[in-house]
Amino acid sequence: MMRHSLLTTFLIVLIIPICSTGSALTPANLKAAKITEELINKICTTTRNPSLCLHNLKPLKGNSLLPNPVAALGTSSINQALSQVNATAAMIWARYRAIEKPGAQSKLRLRYYTCFVEYTDTMKHLKEARKIVVAGNVKSVKNHMFVAVNRVELCDDELMKASSSEVSSLLEANGKLKDICSIIVAICNKVNT
Repeated sequence: MMRHSLLTTFLIVLIIPICSTGSALTPANLKAAKITEELINKICTTTRNPSLCLHNLKPLKGNSLLPNPVAALGTSSINQALSQVNATAAMIWARYRAIEKPGAQSKLRLRYYTCFVEYTDTMKHLKEARKIVVAGNVKSVKNHMFVAVNRVELCDDELMKASSSEVSSLLEANGKLKDICSIIVAICNKVNT
């Protein structure tokens, strides 16, 4: 008999504070723990390319934000960024390898090589961000995104020294990667507020 009343008292002590603070699981709280269209719109309006952001995040509508909001919202975009970085790095490497003889195009070849080195670092930071997003460390994910974008911008700087017709597709690919990274940064900003 004493055991039951001790257990009952313990449960009451736990339940009363939850109910009095309004932290009980109500339909409103459950809705707040879901990815909503309003949340997606708030994130996407702060990105470089809102339509790409909407395309990436709309399929997540209705999914749970818990237990890790940055992972719930950002994992697919980080995976897309990694796919984009791999494809662009392969394109850069192919162009580098295609210029075999030194001469008039040796400067262009060096620019491709410089970009490839920057992309190797970009890939490292995106892979690290993918690991960190699981832990929910928003600040570290955001920092890795900033470094990744900085490396891509260094590649842009190199490519812009060349003829635009030779590098326009690479500049476009770099822009797409920066668009994807801006989605992840916007997610981090929204989750961190």
